[in-house]
Amino acid sequence: MEDITICIAVVFTTEEFEENRDNIVHRISNALESYRKADPLRRFKLSVATMFDVDRCIGFLRENWVEHGRPLTVTLMRGGKYNNGVAKNESVASAHTDMIFTTDADTLMPEDFLEHYDRIVREDVLWFPISFTFLEGKKEVIHPDNGQWRTACWNSLGTFRDTYFRELGGWVTDYDCWAPDDRETFSKAMKLKRHGVRVVEEKLDGFVHPWHSRTSQWHKNGRLKGYNWVGGQ
Repeated sequence: MEDITICIAVVFTTEEFEENRDNIVHRISNALESYRKADPLRRFKLSVATMFDVDRCIGFLRENWVEHGRPLTVTLMRGGKYNNGVAKNESVASAHTDMIFTTDADTLMPEDFLEHYDRIVREDVLWFPISFTFLEGKKEVIHPDNGQWRTACWNSLGTFRDTYFRELGGWVTDYDCWAPDDRETFSKAMKLKRHGVRVVEEKLDGFVHPWHSRTSQWHKNGRLKGYNWVGGQ
């Protein structure tokens, strides 16, 4: 089985990271732990695009990834302007492997993730797994009473790096906020079906995006514009 690079973006400035260190470290540490649990054969590599100082980023990631013997590439985004699409593209461009998976930095991966990835992903496939978000204070059991499937949020993608850039043309980079870039990237993917590219969209049990309140720093720094976030009223 081929190795896979998990591509994430940590799109906070150094100042924002320092102001919210505990929350950010907690969320991303939980995500990295879920990657390790899902990867007993050690197939995962990690590629991170970040807006804050590389030394600080390496220090933050070392305990949760590098010290477990996992390969890591960190790319510093120049210019200091938030752009989720640019960050995704930077992290994929720096991937260690042909097979990639890009997702939000705090998304939790199910332990059987590799079974799904290996079953679905091919060079002519774009896989958009759908995650579940729990509402604040609800049981962490996937059920309509506890949250909802993010069926209109295509922020995760599994494919080959060449397919990502050559066929898809990379992530849409026209926005400095969350959500519209995901929707337009998925729309662009759907148009490729007429050219023989297969788009797979399915709910993935155990694939969880943590809840963010509308007043959380994750929202403030995400520059959300006109997006109805689950539970964020």
